[in-house]
Amino acid sequence: MASASKLSARLDTNRDRRRLVRAELPVDTVALARYLIGKVIVHDTASGRLSGRIVETEAYPVGDPASHAFRGRTPRNSVLYLERGHAYVYLAYGISYLLNVSSEKAGIGAGVLLRSIEPLDGIELMNGTHPRKQ
Repeated sequence: MASASKLSARLDTNRDRRRLVRAELPVDTVALARYLIGKVIVHDTASGRLSGRIVETEAYPVGDPASHAFRGRTPRNSVLYLERGHAYVYLAYGISYLLNVSSEKAGIGAGVLLRSIEPLDGIELMNGTHPRKQ
């Protein structure tokens, strides 16, 4: 299931963040994977802000048989065929949700998996120890 998420760049302090501009993103899967390291992903919910610094990525360029785009466009993976910078979220093995970012020009299927983040904001929410707003 595809969904959108807000990507923000970390500047010098915790308070100084700016949204990434799609036009500034590299139009190459490997270059985008490197570019995203150190950036901060932010998701605001009714219960509070969740954020984390991206510390590990994995590139799935055109032609990579491990890529969800390898066998062609489907309703499930269609986000990977959008221009760079779109979020592709899916459930892997019925256990974990994984977040990828489309990485090439529109019509070309490729993506970058965000493998690991360092939690910054909302750690209690991430751990499930914070009471959620209904």
